[in-house]
Amino acid sequence: MIPQWYALVVRSNRAFKIRDRLQELGIQEFLPTFTETIQWSDRVKTTERQLFPGYLFAKLNGDASSVLNLPGVIQLLPSNIKPTSIDDQEISSLRTIIASQVPVQPCVYVAAQKVTIRSGPFEGVSGVVIRTRGAVQVIVGIEALGKAVKLTVDAADLEKAA
Repeated sequence: MIPQWYALVVRSNRAFKIRDRLQELGIQEFLPTFTETIQWSDRVKTTERQLFPGYLFAKLNGDASSVLNLPGVIQLLPSNIKPTSIDDQEISSLRTIIASQVPVQPCVYVAAQKVTIRSGPFEGVSGVVIRTRGAVQVIVGIEALGKAVKLTVDAADLEKAA
């Protein structure tokens, strides 16, 4: 069976530990994160945060039982009985965005025109366009989670998706 990506629902504050455990088991994983600078009254701290809190991606063969038995893993999406795989292109798009080091932020998924970015650092990434205050923003989503990330791009870099 060809390995496919699945979304794991994990307990609060356990995603990083589960990611490390998956690596130890030799299971390919992906935990999308971003850095955030927080200003406290006495100092400034930069911290790594999960882009989709409570979710982690794992590339699994047909048998998910080894992953479901890990402490902190709650379930596969949408259910353990019939999990739905996530398209490789969606994971690839997220990896491209995270690797670019361009600031991203989590946002609520918005249904609108589907596009593909045709040039620039996000070339080949597919998503959904929204316009906010004159800027073109692309929402790149993981449909199985109902989650997405938002980034600002030049409208000239977009083309309608097929």
